[in-house]
Amino acid sequence: MATDQASDSKLAKKLQSTDEETVRLESEKTTNKARVAQPKSAKAQPKKNSAASATSASAASQPKPKKKKKSVLEKVRPPKKTLKEYLSSREGRIAAITYFVSVAVHGVILLALALVILKPELADDLFEISATPAEKPVEVPEEVFDNVKQPDEIYNQAFEDEPDVSVAQDIVEETQPLSIDISDIEPAIEIDEDSLSALAELAKEGEFGGRSAKGRKSLVKASGGSDGSEASVVRALKWIADQQQPDGSWNFGEIGESPNPGSYKNAPMGATGMALMAFLGAGHTHLKEGPYKENVEQGLAYIMNNAKIQPTGVDYRDPITQGMYSQAVCTIALAEAYGMTKDRRLRRPVQGGIAFIVNAQHPTDGGWRYKPGDAGDTSAVGWQVMALISAHHSNIKIPRNVFSGVTAFLNNAQYDDGAQYTYLANGGHKNASLTAVGLLCRMYLGWERETASLIKGVGVLAKTGPSKSNEYYNYYGTQALHHFGGEVWDAWNNVLRDQLVQTQSKEGPTTGSWKPGSGHGPEQGGRLYSTCLNVMTLEVYYRHLPLYQRNAVQADF
Repeated sequence: MATDQASDSKLAKKLQSTDEETVRLESEKTTNKARVAQPKSAKAQPKKNSAASATSASAASQPKPKKKKKSVLEKVRPPKKTLKEYLSSREGRIAAITYFVSVAVHGVILLALALVILKPELADDLFEISATPAEKPVEVPEEVFDNVKQPDEIYNQAFEDEPDVSVAQDIVEETQPLSIDISDIEPAIEIDEDSLSALAELAKEGEFGGRSAKGRKSLVKASGGSDGSEASVVRALKWIADQQQPDGSWNFGEIGESPNPGSYKNAPMGATGMALMAFLGAGHTHLKEGPYKENVEQGLAYIMNNAKIQPTGVDYRDPITQGMYSQAVCTIALAEAYGMTKDRRLRRPVQGGIAFIVNAQHPTDGGWRYKPGDAGDTSAVGWQVMALISAHHSNIKIPRNVFSGVTAFLNNAQYDDGAQYTYLANGGHKNASLTAVGLLCRMYLGWERETASLIKGVGVLAKTGPSKSNEYYNYYGTQALHHFGGEVWDAWNNVLRDQLVQTQSKEGPTTGSWKPGSGHGPEQGGRLYSTCLNVMTLEVYYRHLPLYQRNAVQADF
């Protein structure tokens, strides 16, 4: 029994020892797990007191957040500045310049692409090529005009041989001498203050400022027009409009039921140009509402659609021997229409016409005649000069050497130190009609009103007086004396103005027209040619502002 109790006691102690060992092992196992769970840095923490250890152990048991990496931008972020301060700095200025250069380069690239991609008519509206005629032939791109027609009868027809032209000593017939002594012509002009003020205002609008309704009214009164002369202009324009062909052209040989057609039946470019000059002279354009808006628009379209693109410019000639006359009047009409309206569609047609004229000038003679390169005659020179002057007043650049050539030609065609002129240079008979042409050219090329030769030449015209039959002489003589002004103009105008009003047809299909006279052109141009010249003579009061009576004087050539 005692042995059994001792065995039981030993067994109890052994079990207790085993339980304690088990508890110890479990405790160590738990401690090892906690140590494994702690971050390595926790092992490096020094032991303090038990409370601190407990707190550290607790904190160590929490995962430590990762440290945020600082942005590179945050490291170099500049202090905030205003736009003004930034642009004032060196780096701001460089950035601005770089930006604008980039914009400009990209803009040019886009515009270049637009030229390739856009339709030709749209590209023409957006871009304008400014070409200045030069001594060498001017290349004119084929795309200058849209839908340019090249009629076979014009394009393929060769020019005829130049005819044998005989010039009369005096082609002015039945003149009416004026009672003015040459020695009494006074260089100074007396102008009342109202007229001077009106001219100054109109001059601000340019060379064509007098063609407005207001300008016409004031200048007719100031320059010697009348109600009768203005009524004649209205009748003449109505007759000219009635002769327009369905395709928009006019033709010297086609004038409906009216008698006296011209012999030129295949010169529609020249005829259309002259008709347009008559409408434009009275202020009628293709953009201004009025009775002849469509007539002018169709006429301009005809000229441009029938132009011929050449390496030397735009060719407006008719297939006749005297083709350069057509070139001049078409260019004048286009230049005046452009100058009056600033319609950009007309600018390059004017430039092309001027380029052709410049390149057709004789290289040593300085003049023009019937075909490009011909030695000049004073009549053809007068029309080309007026085309150049009209383009100049429409802000088209003209090379100075062109006018130097004209001056050289006039110097060789002059008589009596420039007071009178002959038909051809270097010899020939003096001629009243061509004296008027030569003096008008001299005025536009810079002769002052006090020039002795000009005063003498004006006296010659006054002594000769207006012609009863030669519209060509009257047309140029009227322009020259109107620019000169003074008593000599008043005397000339009083005679010719009333003569034209009285001789204009006022009955039947010819109402508004004039019967062809004599001299230079009526046979070829017939009633249409004579009517155009006469109506432009009656428009002289406002068609061109008088050179010596306005602030904006002639160009400096």
